[in-house]
Amino acid sequence: MLTFKRLGKWFCAALILVFMLATVAWGGRAQPAGPAQPAALASFQQTADLAPMGLYPEDVYWDDRFMDNNGVNGSVGAIAADSNGNVYVGGDFTVAGGMPANGIARWDGSAWHALGSGVDGSVYAIAVSGSDVYVGGRFASAGGMPASRIARWDGSAWHTLGSGVSGDVYAIVVSGNNVYVGGTFVSAGGMPVSRIARWDGSAWHALGSGVNYNYASPIVSAIVVNGSDVYVGGWFTSASGMPANHIARWDGSAWHALGSGVSGGAPFPFVRAIAVNESDVYVGGNFTSAGGTPANYIVRWDGGAWHALGAGVSGEYPTIFALATRGSNVYAGGSAEFAGDVQINGIGYWNGVHWSRLGSGISGGGVSALAVANDQVFVGGGFTSAGGKVSQNFAIWHIPTAPKLHLTYTTGAPGSTFHFTAVGFPASSQAVIKVNGYAFPTQTTSANGDLTFAVHTASSARPGKYVVTFSVNPQDSLTFELDSAAPVRPDVGLPPLELPGSVPPRTMLYLPLVTR
Repeated sequence: MLTFKRLGKWFCAALILVFMLATVAWGGRAQPAGPAQPAALASFQQTADLAPMGLYPEDVYWDDRFMDNNGVNGSVGAIAADSNGNVYVGGDFTVAGGMPANGIARWDGSAWHALGSGVDGSVYAIAVSGSDVYVGGRFASAGGMPASRIARWDGSAWHTLGSGVSGDVYAIVVSGNNVYVGGTFVSAGGMPVSRIARWDGSAWHALGSGVNYNYASPIVSAIVVNGSDVYVGGWFTSASGMPANHIARWDGSAWHALGSGVSGGAPFPFVRAIAVNESDVYVGGNFTSAGGTPANYIVRWDGGAWHALGAGVSGEYPTIFALATRGSNVYAGGSAEFAGDVQINGIGYWNGVHWSRLGSGISGGGVSALAVANDQVFVGGGFTSAGGKVSQNFAIWHIPTAPKLHLTYTTGAPGSTFHFTAVGFPASSQAVIKVNGYAFPTQTTSANGDLTFAVHTASSARPGKYVVTFSVNPQDSLTFELDSAAPVRPDVGLPPLELPGSVPPRTMLYLPLVTR
């Protein structure tokens, strides 16, 4: 993969502009003729190599099932989850989990499934409504039947949405009976539209006169619905003739600007992702200010004003490509290396007060798609590992729901060293570590609420079970056992806590057997 680090800043800017203004094939696969994909996707394909991975205790929450052939064999550009535990993944691939899957596949929590014969090109957008899965991108057929850039999968067969649209689709949102679609197209179902349209189940409709750009062809790359409002982001400077810098709101009959929109960001600003949480609208992309307020690549709109999320994100090319919310947390993915002063390596989250990492993040590329469901963050892009584990373009982060204490080795002979990681505890708190009641010196958790430590048993320790209690408030515990013929001496990179041989093991109490 080419990288920004290898190409140089201004050459890459020119390269992205070429992607914007010329028709290209994404990932080398032949595509139906049509306008180029937006700068967001083009720049994602040139994502910088992220910082080297380190060992983070939280990496235990990254799934390890997507190594070898269990990922997908090409970049992921869209992810959507339903209420039944299914995750739909789209992009520029032909294989998922070792099985044929053209452009789109379904992960059921344990295995991959194809959606019929898929599509004949790339998928950039997915939306789920009940049993219906709406898929958009750059393709001319779905399931072998003509489908111009958009189609619907009903669980067993593909269906068209009228005659489709005339250009690439980069955003789809379903609200009730309405399907809002955005991209580079200028007609939908044969009727004139400007980059955004609504499908009502039987016909296409324009949203006013759509969006436009003063100097080039506009693009809609993000849509989200909140109540009766439709928020639209991308690369444009007006909506129905009204000034609207890269983001606007459609109320069902008219367009409205969100203040003065976003600006800044070399070589040009754009919005790539939008997410909502109650009345707050979170916006990510390539910009450095919003409404005149400094905001590095991510910002919040409260309905009347713009607010920065701390110091935002940073790095060599720190664009935000994907956003998802869960409670007060806003998950942000892209090519950023830092969020505030936290090294996130492509993905992190904002809790309303500060930024946090998801372990050691991802490496080998960037993040372009996110979805959150069932205490899991589904991550897609063009990367090779997540949390230091091989993960081909798709990964899952399991959201910690309670503090956890993990043990590398469960058994070993006396004289062994056992490696522990505590994660999800209160940040910068005093922790008490006890083994069978024997207390070690107090330890302090990190700013992320984790702590790595090791316990070395004396060579004179007796075989049996030893209960380790890691207590902050709340506490967690687990058991290791001295019963193996060989000692365990993992390289933990820190001095171990010494457990004296005088600490008694836990033993089972055998009651006498009484027969009558």
